[in-house]
Amino acid sequence: MTTSPFYPGPLGALRMRLEYLGLRAGLAPLRALPLDTASGISGRLWRTLAPHMRRHARVREHLAFAFPELSDAARERIAVASWDNLGRVVAESAHVDELVADPSRFELPADVDRYRRLARTGCVFVSLHLGNWEIAALPVLGRNVSVAGTYQAIQNPLVDRYVRRLREPIYKGGLFPKGHATARKLVSIVRSGGSVGFLADLRERRGIKVVFFDRPAYANPFPASLARLADLPIVAGCMVRTEGARFRLHLTTIEQTRTADRTFDVLDTTQTIHDVFEHWIRAHPEQWMWSHRKWALRPADDG
Repeated sequence: MTTSPFYPGPLGALRMRLEYLGLRAGLAPLRALPLDTASGISGRLWRTLAPHMRRHARVREHLAFAFPELSDAARERIAVASWDNLGRVVAESAHVDELVADPSRFELPADVDRYRRLARTGCVFVSLHLGNWEIAALPVLGRNVSVAGTYQAIQNPLVDRYVRRLREPIYKGGLFPKGHATARKLVSIVRSGGSVGFLADLRERRGIKVVFFDRPAYANPFPASLARLADLPIVAGCMVRTEGARFRLHLTTIEQTRTADRTFDVLDTTQTIHDVFEHWIRAHPEQWMWSHRKWALRPADDG
């Protein structure tokens, strides 16, 4: 029987099982519906319900300092639209296999083959929670391209295993939970010429500070550190939603700082990654996940 330290005892095991069954029950109707219908219904549901949740206040706060020049009404429209996008991502995660099988849903850059060649010879992909981030690596892969991915493990092991299986078709090189063992595994992969991918816009409390929307923000230095260690290029990408469950892929190569000072190089390259992310978010603010704690919010953290 599956156990978890986060769900101790018989009652914990029961709660763990109920959460898992609740997730399956919630995704089953979305899976039963056609992809476009499920995406639209889930988007409308989230944009209706989420503004009444506590996290909506955090979204408003973040938008207020990110876009002080906008009116309250304009920022509220962005906030509501961002919930719509998140709802669509939830529904589309239940249809990953269909997305994998339907390249017509993706508009690719003219030079996508150049990035596929980089993936075959080894590179570090970084993306962000914009558009549909779950499939950001998908069109880059093409044939004979294998990328390993990382994800934040869910405390409920039953839920974690189910969600991981939904994502696994995209990551032919394997999908690994964040942690020290995974870090060692990824070092081994890149040293052997493989490619790895990260969602690199999340808050990393033990990471380094960068400037993001003119404020200090916590960032994960590992992608830049890994690329420097293995002397690999860094490719940033995002999957922007164009209409419904259709997308446009944006790709760019990150200019890395290379000096004799490793610490400075990693910090400066991580800042460059976040500068690219900010550019994409400013172009499509309604598609970024504003609800997570990216910034240093306490005055003591801003020094």
